[in-house]
Amino acid sequence: MSINVKKLGDGVTKIVWKTVVSDSEPKNDRRVRSSWFKLERVHCDAANAVQLRLEQFEEYDSNDNAQKAIRFHFILKLITPGGNEIDEELSQPCSALPEAVSVSINEGSIQMATNKMDEKWCTWQSLMYSSTAIYDQEITCRIWIKFNEMTAKAPSKSETNALKQFTNLYVRQTNCDVEFQFDNGQCVGGHAIILTARSLVLAAMIQQANRQGKIRIHHIRLEIFKDVLHFIYSGKVSSSINQIKAQPLFEAADEFDLTDLKQQCVSYLISHIRMNNVYQLISWAKLHSVDELLEAAVHFHNQKLIKLFPRLSVLACSRITMAMSLVNSHM
Repeated sequence: MSINVKKLGDGVTKIVWKTVVSDSEPKNDRRVRSSWFKLERVHCDAANAVQLRLEQFEEYDSNDNAQKAIRFHFILKLITPGGNEIDEELSQPCSALPEAVSVSINEGSIQMATNKMDEKWCTWQSLMYSSTAIYDQEITCRIWIKFNEMTAKAPSKSETNALKQFTNLYVRQTNCDVEFQFDNGQCVGGHAIILTARSLVLAAMIQQANRQGKIRIHHIRLEIFKDVLHFIYSGKVSSSINQIKAQPLFEAADEFDLTDLKQQCVSYLISHIRMNNVYQLISWAKLHSVDELLEAAVHFHNQKLIKLFPRLSVLACSRITMAMSLVNSHM
């Protein structure tokens, strides 16, 4: 068993995996050949742990005749640069994930693999191949992975240092000339020239501030506002977005017209739609006109209903969903 990885142009990485499928195991038993390795993507905070997997099984036709078959799986798991898995609460849509995966087995035709997303894994699955002629022989799998070339270039060291120094101005509260005050008596500082450049809303607030540069914040929690400021200076929040702060952080970002931060919050919420929060998300998305989240939540709920009640039409599911969201919004 061997693996060879080569980076081609235009964001494409090619993997050649050689392995052997054995016919020695008992019949009717699903067997798996797999191999793990780490695929570095320097443009993202996460790397990829990759599993290449050949699944052996028997398929039965309409006459109950068994046919040996294999299916190829290309599986990704986001990991930190140190090799630790990123758990469900921390994982977010990331440029480390491919745009497309293509597969060829034993010099056969190249086929596009189908993306099978679930909560923790990104899996691309090939069509089935008849494996009668290739048992106990070496199989060569060729995989082409297309990443987004626009995000593949890592920032230079000087760019990284400049961004870090700007962020440290806020983190260390150095030479602040604006002070945001909260109802509990706490305060946090900022720099008018940076805040004005990043947000027209904050620019207007700073222009209207008193001579001491003090601005009252009444309806945003201090920890949420700190995340907003950290994003303004660095382009990311100080700690990962989670279920508790995703919605209030979106609302704050919306107030200060920070489109990129709003999109990060929406992406997180979409990737964490569950049956125990889908109705609340539908109501919240309608209230704040977040159409992308509303569509995703309604679709998620409809799919769950169809699985439970196959005879329900999509239209019926949509009506049930909307009715439940209206009830929830008045609770």
